[in-house]
Amino acid sequence: MIACAPAEDVKSVPAEAPEAVSDGSLVDEKSSLPEVKSAEKEDVLPEPSYIGRLATQEEGDVLLVAVSFFDENKDYTVAKGTADIRLESISKETVYEKEHEIDVGDCGEYTMRLTGEDFIACTIEIPYSDIEKAYDYEGYIFLSFVTENGASFEELKETTYDLPEYTEEEILEMSEKSYLSSVRSVDVQKKGGSFRVTVEKSGLYTSKGYDGFTDYFRIDFKVENIGTEKEYFFESDMVLLDGQGRQYDYSYDSEFEGGELYPGVVREGYVLFEDFNKESTNLQLIVDAGYDDDYDEVLLKFNIPSP
Repeated sequence: MIACAPAEDVKSVPAEAPEAVSDGSLVDEKSSLPEVKSAEKEDVLPEPSYIGRLATQEEGDVLLVAVSFFDENKDYTVAKGTADIRLESISKETVYEKEHEIDVGDCGEYTMRLTGEDFIACTIEIPYSDIEKAYDYEGYIFLSFVTENGASFEELKETTYDLPEYTEEEILEMSEKSYLSSVRSVDVQKKGGSFRVTVEKSGLYTSKGYDGFTDYFRIDFKVENIGTEKEYFFESDMVLLDGQGRQYDYSYDSEFEGGELYPGVVREGYVLFEDFNKESTNLQLIVDAGYDDDYDEVLLKFNIPSP
């Protein structure tokens, strides 16, 4: 096994081999690719003894992967062989894996635009159309390499910020499809106070936010002001109880345009309850419908099927 020089070890090599970039990019996060300065590809250079400085860069419709090789003196050199490249999302899902041949002609001298430093790297172009989309542009790249003479290097791993990611619209569409595939019909209507509330369906729902994925229990409903004056209705007027003594409060991620409802106005949407225990049974939705003519509080109760 040939020794592997990960990025942190490359820092100890002579000045001719600059330090590895800590964020895994060629120049700077999300910046453009450094241009090829020159490459004397016909020169005979020593066989590589170390590998390091793995980085990625978005370049139009391709992901450019760059890796540097070093000889036994830890000076830059070039290589010829097979690279096995794997890309993983931040949630450790493989979105790409394939072998690529590296030849001397794929290696060249580059210049850092920010620092002016020169370095030698071998590059591989991966079409973005070959990479599965992830839920975040951040992830990991893994690269192992075997020379044409059969010398193997240990696998390198670096963070990448260049994965293709789903749009917010695509994520919402996938969440909706997942919800509809397991949703349970309720279709119960009740009225009290100034409102008629119809609970249509319910089920488990997964949504992606800034902190990753969150599981909710979702209830789709509509509400109508059947009174003679404007009234206020919010998703916060709803609470979910289960038969195990748990209470679930609404989430701010709910989708409902609450507020003033004038007589005859109908609003619909869904309320999300967070931190939901999937083992919950005997679910009951409690809706605060305001007050009746005697100013007594009106609570509408709906039995909700367990997921």
